[in-house]
Formats: sequence, C-alpha cells, structure tokens
Amino acid sequence: MDKVQKRTYTILFFIIFLYICLLIKYTQFPITLFLGNSFKQNIDEIINVVPFINLHRSPINYILNIFMTVPFGIIFPFIKKVNSKEKILWSLLVPLVIEGLQLIQFILTSYSERIVDINDILMNTFGIWIGYYLYRVLVLFVENYSKINKDIKRSSLVNFIIHHNKR
Repeated sequence: MDKVQKRTYTILFFIIFLYICLLIKYTQFPITLFLGNSFKQNIDEIINVVPFINLHRSPINYILNIFMTVPFGIIFPFIKKVNSKEKILWSLLVPLVIEGLQLIQFILTSYSERIVDINDILMNTFGIWIGYYLYRVLVLFVENYSKINKDIKRSSLVNFIIHHNKR
C-alpha cells in the first residue's frame, strides 16, 4: 500500500470509528440510574423476542433502524476485506452487540429507556446487507467508469477503491 492509499485507508478508518461512536451514542444513551428501589421495570416490559409483531405501531422506527446500519455495510469492507461468510457474521454481530448492550444496561440498572427488540436486530441486519450491496455497486461503478475515463484514476479515493478490491 503506497502513501496515498494509506492516507485514504486512515481517513476511512476514522470515518468508521466516528460512525461507531455515533452508533453507540444513539443506541445506548442516555443511561438512567434510579437510586434505591424508586423505579424498576419487569424484563418482559423491555424485551420483544417475537419477530414482526407490532411492526405497524412504529414503522418509522424500523426504517431508521435500517438506515442506521447502512453506513457500516458500505464502509466496513474498505477497512477489512470480508468474504461472504464474514459478511453474514458481521451483519448479525453488530445488531446483536447493540441489543445485547441494551439488555446488559437493563440488567445492571433495572431500567431501560430502550426496548431490546428482535425486529431491531432484523432491521439492522437488513441495513448492513443493503450497505454491502451499495459497496459492491460503488466498486463496480468505479471500476467500469475508470476504464472509460482514464483521468478519474488520478483521484486517490478512486485509486484506493480499484486497488483495494483487487487484494
């Protein structure tokens, strides 16, 4: 990897780091603590393990859960070369970690402002898959367009995309 490609990789790594920080901010905070036994929830109030139940109640929430994870699917393959099995693993792991941390928060505090929802896991997974698909479309577009327009190869991002995909 030459100097320009390393710089582009570093920028993309910073972008995914920033994205993960924002993902944590919006999926894990605020964490509310009550002193003593002033307020406790039952676990069945904050967990939904039945897929596709109550989708009609908050469709915007499910759409946002999809859009929230699309950037991961687009950017992550630039940071780490992944095969098909790893794509499936990462697309399940990220949503499971998000919802798992929300469950741990509830277990530790007996209160959660969030619902641990199987539908969120499904929508997040779908969002990552959409991102992977958009990544592939982007790479194919850049590769095909760079064959037509030789001047575009001078761009460090285009050069990175072309060489990264050949690894």
